[in-house]
Amino acid sequence: MLTWLFFIIGISCSAHSTTYAPAVKLYSESLKSEEQKQNILSETRLRFHPFSKSALQPFVGVYKNPFSYGPTAGLLYFFGPQQQFQLLAEQRLVYNNTSSAISEGRFGFIFGDWREWNSKLFLESYGESILIPRIDKTPVTTLWTRFGYRVRLPHNFYFDPMIQLWARVSHSLDLGQSATELRPGARLLWAPSASLAIGLHVYNRKTIAPMIDKRWEGLFVIQGEF
Repeated sequence: MLTWLFFIIGISCSAHSTTYAPAVKLYSESLKSEEQKQNILSETRLRFHPFSKSALQPFVGVYKNPFSYGPTAGLLYFFGPQQQFQLLAEQRLVYNNTSSAISEGRFGFIFGDWREWNSKLFLESYGESILIPRIDKTPVTTLWTRFGYRVRLPHNFYFDPMIQLWARVSHSLDLGQSATELRPGARLLWAPSASLAIGLHVYNRKTIAPMIDKRWEGLFVIQGEF
């Protein structure tokens, strides 16, 4: 793993546009749904990016999800207008309570976009297609788009009623079941700066395919760059 890490850092440092601008990036989410009953599913990623302003960004860090935890190292390449497209190559050491460490590669494409009209109406989109060869030879693809109305509140709070269309395409149950959902809901967001956002999302999920009764879901998200 260390050899692989030094290799990608060497490639990144050789890029003429690379400038040293260190940053620590945090993403953490906690999910509570009717399906999980009493359980809260949490996932956290903490990464150090030595060249956070460059198009080519190596990183090292740690991760934890409901099934495993461990160190991670990888490379992100940002491109396109406003750099909303990303290519990902990542290597993880996977630890859990039942086996010794397993090496796991992840390769994928990520997209994110935000559009706003009259400082009120917004369209927020995200998509990722991630290949995890250890689990399946085909990628799992997740897409969602949110259309909503932004209400600006005092002290950097925002209230966003919205409707979300969410879909996942998966050929392995280990990576989740393929489904399409319509999710009306709302988000309470606190964004005291451009580098920190804390949000609470509440949805009433209606699975269109396969057809499943409506059920509530709550999602708490912390995202920051320091």
